[in-house]
Amino acid sequence: SLSSFLPLVASVRQATRIAEKRIPSLYSSIFIQNSLYSTDAKQSQPKKDDLANILVNVKCSELTTNHIGNYYKSEIKIVPEGFPDFHQAFLAKAGPGEEKKGGQRSVQHEFQFSGHNNILFRSSMLELFDLVKEGKNNRILLSGSTGSGKSFALFSLVEWARQQNWIVLYIPSAFSLTRGGFYYRRPETGKYDTLTSAHILLKSLLDCHRPQLAKLPHSTDPKKTLLDIVQQGLVNDDAKNAVDSCLEVIDELTKASESTPVLFAIDGYNALYSLTDYGVPIDIHLGTRRVLMPNELTLANELRLLERTDVGKARVVVSPSWVKRTEAPVGNPIDTTEFVIPRYDFNETASSLYYYQCCGLAPEVPTEKQVKMMQHITNGNAHEIRELAIKMSMLKLNRL
Repeated sequence: SLSSFLPLVASVRQATRIAEKRIPSLYSSIFIQNSLYSTDAKQSQPKKDDLANILVNVKCSELTTNHIGNYYKSEIKIVPEGFPDFHQAFLAKAGPGEEKKGGQRSVQHEFQFSGHNNILFRSSMLELFDLVKEGKNNRILLSGSTGSGKSFALFSLVEWARQQNWIVLYIPSAFSLTRGGFYYRRPETGKYDTLTSAHILLKSLLDCHRPQLAKLPHSTDPKKTLLDIVQQGLVNDDAKNAVDSCLEVIDELTKASESTPVLFAIDGYNALYSLTDYGVPIDIHLGTRRVLMPNELTLANELRLLERTDVGKARVVVSPSWVKRTEAPVGNPIDTTEFVIPRYDFNETASSLYYYQCCGLAPEVPTEKQVKMMQHITNGNAHEIRELAIKMSMLKLNRL
């Protein structure tokens, strides 16, 4: 009814006034100076080189506080696991009209939408880089609302680490460990070996860190290197051999972390605690089966790294796919620091809208009013900001 609706409108307006008072003035002067948004809705369209106002020509590992609020060009060749082409050798070919599988979907969608491999550099990313570099907290759980940018923060962290010669085991989606491909029961343990996920893990280490692995000797066999372990797991389609190689190289990396910087980065970490797509038959005649749990998969169970005490000095940074802990269980983490990735604030919303306009996706330079309205409508959800950017001109007409 109208009587129940009016108090809601009043509370929204009050929240808006409070939010406006809390908007930092630091970026306001920068935006006005660079014309990142217009106070006049009729301002002319930006010039072709306006993207230079917000894009910095700096590597991820060289970004500083001076670059916060700008976009940087991602060096995607050093993070091949994040994209479908890397996974096509292991996954079934996508049919007509189907999207290629594999990699980090959020990052892929952003790059496809904008047509550029650029990422917004946020203060939370810099804080995460510093936290990992310090090493005081070896286990970090990224948390935050859906669309806050957890996957982007983790992707950028992997890029940052590899540019500084860290050895990084990056799993862009832990769901790949619990679904798809062949699986075989290991008689001596009763657990199941997943061939495809093991091969993908080994191939990523081989492609990204071959020279470094070749220089790291095995902890008990000096004549053997970590590169030998990785290559051994890829010589055939023996699931047990592939999974054993994965377990051995993970164990060796934790030991090597005493002298070599090592990072384990796992996105979609909650997949290691939810139902898998695998199952075993219960009654063939009735067609019933029992769904396997992740702890019944040898590799998935071993990658529950927040629960392990034997990771050495290696950094473990994971991110769940959902916001609520009840929807995204992460087991019982040991000595784990929770790092919150916040939703986009006013300044980050303005930067992203201006960026999309420079990419030819938003119809006009965003006004200050439009930025505020967009932030309130989306509550700082980066995915929703991207989807609504093309309708930005409708904000001043109150038609959204």
